[in-house]
Amino acid sequence: MTNGARTVRTAAAAVLAAVIGTAVFGHVRAAVPDMVPMPKTYQQTGGTFELGGKPIFIEPGNRQCEIAADEIALRISELGGRPGEIGPVDSAASPGVYVLPVTSAALQPLSARAPLRVTAQDPGPQGYVIETTRDRLLIVGSDNIGALYGAMTLRQMMARDAAGRVFMAAARVYDKPDYHYRGSMGFDRGLRRLGGKTADYEEGFNLMMRFKMNLIGDYQYYLDPRQVSADRRAFYRKMNAYAKERGIYATRGQDDVRLLGELDKDRPEFKDWDCVRSTGGAKRRFCWSKDDLTRERANTLLDLTKDCGFSVFFLHPIDGGGIKDPELWSRRCDGCKKRFGDDRWKASAHQFNLWAEVMREKGLDDVIFTIPIYPYSAGHFWAEGRTDKESEPARKNAIEYYRNLHPLLDPSVVPMVWMAPPDRMARFFDAFKGRPVAIYAHSIRVCGYFGTWHRYNKTNYRGDPRDIFLRAAGNLPDDGMKWMNQLCSVEFGWNTEAPGSEVFDKIRYDVEYDHTEPKEIMDVWVPRACRAFFGPEVGNRIAPIYQAGVLPMYIENPAEGVAIANKYRRKAKPGATDPGETQGGERIATYISHTAERMARQVAATRRALDALESALPHLDTIDKYKRLTFLYYYRNMPQWHLLAKARHAQQLAAEQVEAGHTAAAEQTLRKARVELEKDRACAKRILDATKDEPNLPKIDKLRERVAQIDKILTPPRQANNQARSVK
Repeated sequence: MTNGARTVRTAAAAVLAAVIGTAVFGHVRAAVPDMVPMPKTYQQTGGTFELGGKPIFIEPGNRQCEIAADEIALRISELGGRPGEIGPVDSAASPGVYVLPVTSAALQPLSARAPLRVTAQDPGPQGYVIETTRDRLLIVGSDNIGALYGAMTLRQMMARDAAGRVFMAAARVYDKPDYHYRGSMGFDRGLRRLGGKTADYEEGFNLMMRFKMNLIGDYQYYLDPRQVSADRRAFYRKMNAYAKERGIYATRGQDDVRLLGELDKDRPEFKDWDCVRSTGGAKRRFCWSKDDLTRERANTLLDLTKDCGFSVFFLHPIDGGGIKDPELWSRRCDGCKKRFGDDRWKASAHQFNLWAEVMREKGLDDVIFTIPIYPYSAGHFWAEGRTDKESEPARKNAIEYYRNLHPLLDPSVVPMVWMAPPDRMARFFDAFKGRPVAIYAHSIRVCGYFGTWHRYNKTNYRGDPRDIFLRAAGNLPDDGMKWMNQLCSVEFGWNTEAPGSEVFDKIRYDVEYDHTEPKEIMDVWVPRACRAFFGPEVGNRIAPIYQAGVLPMYIENPAEGVAIANKYRRKAKPGATDPGETQGGERIATYISHTAERMARQVAATRRALDALESALPHLDTIDKYKRLTFLYYYRNMPQWHLLAKARHAQQLAAEQVEAGHTAAAEQTLRKARVELEKDRACAKRILDATKDEPNLPKIDKLRERVAQIDKILTPPRQANNQARSVK
């Protein structure tokens, strides 16, 4: 499929067509499907292809093709159609749907019947093409996962007409991801929210697969592997195998190079420890030169990795010390000094290479091995080319360290680093030339449940799809309810030039912009994604809850919300290893403050969102129980956020009126607010009572406590002016 043989429809043009609602192709007028992520190239060719009753042909014994066919058949059934039989491809003569990898022997005769050109390199890993002829629908992947992903796109292209036919607009699709690894979800704090049973986790993985999200982490990372029971290991093994078949990489994360854990505290070799102790507690011990203990620790952790079938192993080095004393290197023992001298890179390479060696001994060659390299920020390249004393720590402990470490480091190690402005990150890439890099996004703490910071995913993209992009911020509890953030991250990880994409160069989190702009995301992508995820009935109605800019953290605790917002309106302080360490850093944007006007915007936002939820409520039976959980999470919380926003607004308005000398007006403001409060409480109670028996919903006890205490902030100012001005 060459450029000369097709008219290229870019993702941007497809999005524009989605805004218009329909597109005209020849004599056929067809809506552009709601696809997330949007394929790189989508061209309607005229006419339709009916899917009901058509046989589905797959490569025999190919598990990804089997899953793909089952998903196609399932979607046909969901739309009220009758799926055809699934069977092995034996010839290219039969009409039907074909799902094949490029390695299939059946591809050549199929290509002879349609202008289909696919290789392992074009589109490339995870890539696929879709081509329709009069009686055949061809989905061909550059590899098995590509074939599977093509079927997931087909799922989103299907529709049902007024006569009950399940069909798709005939089209050519050419698609591949920019990042091979993107869109991380939590296992324990994410998919567990769907119910906690095997079937619930499996459906969570299916949802991830359908939207091409392929990283999963958070598997009791806080436990010593010896505390992970045999039953839990068996469960992880089963779930990880299910995930792997669907192209999802399970990550064993947050393990570190400590040599002593809680279970080892009484062992004699850890008494009178002479090397680095943890800054977070006396029970952790570290050393670069005690190889026997390092190998013991590595075997313990990697046995779990192998036993449970993890696909990615994340190893954290010693944390602490900052740029002047990275990894607390100054506290190393005499054995480390004798063995490595002052060359920390030699010690690091030796330590990390021991882990890589144990991985090979266990046959874990296919497991991705990634390590954050301390200091974690590429921003330290500001010191390159300078000779002054102020820049010496950054030159020695970051720039020289990176460049000396790389040639000594085992080839399997994938260095990890914080997202950084492109010019700085380019130097980091150069320091580790030839290696893929894991980019840990800005991992901000935010005031709202949905934002557009995912648009920054292009910032450090360099055309190497092997790079790993780990979630662009928004790390909040209840991730299993916040699918829209995950889908947005996938959209911009799959296509780093998707409409609305930007390069990060200043503010990591802008509370004034990131929850309402840019319009390409808020006004175009959000409705499309809502329809793709929830279906048209609920999706069209629920989109405003993501567009309104609701900021629960600011509503619940204005002082904390303002502090978080202003934290990111400063640069990281000089020498910081974490870009979130901004205390004392240079201000780069005007600070915001808590005002009645600002909270009034939250009153309007929560009202808009609550109206949207009420509008979607009658259509709740059109979505499955897992998407219903997401809807109910917001439906239960929104009236209480609205109540709090109104009360906070009245409190702050009264305080400002008192400040201006208008005490009588302030009293009237609070009296009106108390009347409104009772109405709002009745609304919130009605919704909570109506949903109290819904299963698997996260608790909202803390929020209810704030609502119960709201009377205290509506005290008339003549009785307590200070209370009226306080922010709880």
